[in-house]
Amino acid sequence: MAGLGRAMKASVFVLAALVFLNFMLAIITCHFYAEMAPQYFGNPLVSIYSIFQLFTLEGWNEIPAAIVSNTNSPMTIGMTRFYFAIVVILGGIFGMSLANAVFIDEMMMDNNKNLEDKVDALTEEIRALRRDIGTRS
Repeated sequence: MAGLGRAMKASVFVLAALVFLNFMLAIITCHFYAEMAPQYFGNPLVSIYSIFQLFTLEGWNEIPAAIVSNTNSPMTIGMTRFYFAIVVILGGIFGMSLANAVFIDEMMMDNNKNLEDKVDALTEEIRALRRDIGTRS
């Protein structure tokens, strides 16, 4: 339970950054794609949920496909695919992986501390044995 508490404290900043990133991307995406895909970006609340879906890699291909199907402009299609690829990489791959890594690292800290203490004790024993061997010679 102590590890879980530490993990939550350490993850707060990363989770807050992800929430902020989600919010900012949702507002931007809502502004640009509200008319093309109102079911995903019709209002800011729906847009926040859709961006969160992209962060969790749920519907990462369906959401851009819905936008691309509503346009014929090659420039819009290319920019849409590029934009959503960046969203998936930033939030889904990098952001969620960072949050997971921080959380797991803090959860495992107890094990690391125990191992470090044991290594320190063994190092002291080795030094003491070397001193004993050195004084006998």
